[in-house]
Order: sequence, then structure tokens, then C-alpha cells
Amino acid sequence: MKSNNLPFSVTLKDLAVLRASDVDLSTVLEAQEPSSNTESLERSREFIKEARAALKIANSESVEKQGARIEEVRTLGDGLLVALENPDEATPHS
Repeated sequence: MKSNNLPFSVTLKDLAVLRASDVDLSTVLEAQEPSSNTESLERSREFIKEARAALKIANSESVEKQGARIEEVRTLGDGLLVALENPDEATPHS
């Protein structure tokens, strides 16, 4: 089984994102009775897999694109609101 190590900079970025998100990992993980090392390792691997998937979604460009679309709609809405509040000052388009 070949190990794919993450670059140190990526690991630091992931840790910074987790810290900035104010997530208390002790509250996320359920308190469980001590188990064998194999079970603990498997749970850790599953947690890492899920955390990486969440970070991948958070860092994907699709989130940024959606944010840009929302900002465009907000700008259009603000312009529409101004036009509705001041109909005499609105300039007709074409």
C-alpha cells in the first residue's frame, strides 16, 4: 500500500482552516470507551477522510463561483431597490 503524503504546507493550511472555523473537535467526536489500536486507527482514518472531503469542498472554486453569483445578484437587487425608491432619478435602459 503506497502512502500519499500531503505536503507540509497543505497540512498547515488544513489545520489553520479548522482552527479558524472555531470547531472544537472534542465536542464533534463522541466519548467512547477505550478500544483496540486497530479500531482507533480506523476511526482516525475515517475522520481524516471526512475532514479532507469537507476541506476540498470549502476550498473548491465552485464555492467561489457561487459567491460571485450571489454578489452579482445582490448588486442587481441593490440597484433595483434604489430605482424603486427613487423612480424619478432612474435612467431608462434602451
